[in-house]
Formats: sequence, C-alpha cells, structure tokens
Amino acid sequence: MKSRIILWTIAVLFLFNFSAFASVNNFVGEWENTDPRTRGTTRVSIRLNGEILTAQVYGKCHPSDCDWGISQANIYASKVEDNLATSAIALIAKFRKSGIDHLVIFKIKENGLLQADIFIDFIQAGDRRSNYNSVETFRRILENSSISNNKPITPVVIPPANDNLHNRYPVVTDATNYNVKAPVLISPEEATVFNHYPRKTKLVWNPVPEAVRYLVEVDYYYRNGWHLDYTGQKLRSLMVPTTEFEFNFVGAQPGRWRVAAVLANGEVGVKSEWRTFRYTG
Repeated sequence: MKSRIILWTIAVLFLFNFSAFASVNNFVGEWENTDPRTRGTTRVSIRLNGEILTAQVYGKCHPSDCDWGISQANIYASKVEDNLATSAIALIAKFRKSGIDHLVIFKIKENGLLQADIFIDFIQAGDRRSNYNSVETFRRILENSSISNNKPITPVVIPPANDNLHNRYPVVTDATNYNVKAPVLISPEEATVFNHYPRKTKLVWNPVPEAVRYLVEVDYYYRNGWHLDYTGQKLRSLMVPTTEFEFNFVGAQPGRWRVAAVLANGEVGVKSEWRTFRYTG
C-alpha cells in the first residue's frame, strides 16, 4: 500500500510539471516507439468510444510483443474549471500484467510526439526487483513521408454537431459517390511478404481522372482478426494529393490497404478492394 501511495504522489508531480495544453483528439490514434531497438514498450493504441477513452499498451517480448490489455484512461486538466476535451494536459492509465502494476502518464510534446512516463511496481510477494520509472517516446504509425509539396494530410471528418466530448473526436466518413470508380491498385501486389526493417511501406495506385486527392485506409491484423472487424471502430483514414503513400507499418504481422478517389466537392468514390501484405520481421 505504501509503495502505491508513493507511486501516485510521484505521478501527480509528473502530471502537473507539464503545462502544455492539448485536445483529447491529439492523443487518439495508433503510436509506435521512436526507438526501434527499445526493450520497453513498443506501441500504444488510444481510442475514444463514446465518452470513454481507453489505452492499450504493448511491451517488448519474444517472439511477439506482450499485450498489457486495455485500460480506461483518465483525462486531466490543470484547473478544475477547464474543459477536459480541449484543455487536457495528460492521460493516466493503469495496467496489471503478470504480477506487475504499470502506471502510465501520457503527454503530447510540443513536436507532436506522444511521451509516456511509465512507473513499474513489482507487487508479488518475494519479488526483490526495485520499482522503477522509464520514459518512452512514440510517433503516429501512419506518417506520410512521400509527399514533397508540403500539402497537409487531412483526416476526412464529420463536423461536430454539439460541444460534447464524443463529437469532438473526428469520425471518418463513409459517404460514397458510386459514379466514381475505385482506383486500380498497383503495388504492393496481393499477399506480398516483406522482411525489411524499418517497415517502411510504399503504396501505389493508378490515378482516377476526376479525383483531386485520394482517401487511403490501412488496417492491421489484431489478435484473431483485422483491427476494423475486431474492434468495430472506423479506420483513421488519410487524404493524400498524389497516387503514392509511404508510411511505417505497425509490426511483424499482416496488414491490408485500400484507396478511394475524392472529388473537389469532398465526395468519396467507390473504395478499392482490400489488398493484403505481411511483415515477418
């Protein structure tokens, strides 16, 4: 009990020593460790379901990463009168895995990276290991590094209908214009297997004449199925102005992608078929 009180005291000091404000939206997404050789946490998934914010953390294990599980994350502001949705300074989530308690404080740094202050508490009787703290930094998984004209990558969102927390979260639209044909996918070909690292992946497709930009969706295999099918959540889609998209894939596992043309009026055409690939390392 004493160690947990100390742990929470340290956590509060870390929390309020960080003064930058961020929207809750800035935390939501899929994140990977900026250090590919980390021996700590490898990736983080932060999701918003209704008004419930959850965090899922993966630790470095062999032969595959260890899932700490899904925990509800508490949102913190610096003042009691602040709006949590727009003035969040940090999230805190707690996990228990194999006799170890993990308390994680998530903060958004000025450069847009996600910082995680992780406090490890060994709770099993007879465990003589010392409790410790580590700090890890994460970047968003779907970062576009192939666009050289500095055009922004804009999520396709439905504007909020009111001011509650749920509607502040960008929701990907499924609006479709069935008169606009799907782009023909070029590469990678179906069922391509990659073994290189870092897992930089380049997607290429043929242009659609009436398109002004393209909607790209990338999914990954999650536990016993595709992330989209397993969680029921919509994908975080990205808009790109060219017929190429390059990003770092999440891990040594299967992935899939598809593309749709977007018209000048914002309408989305028919989406292409899913095309799968897999990383082995």
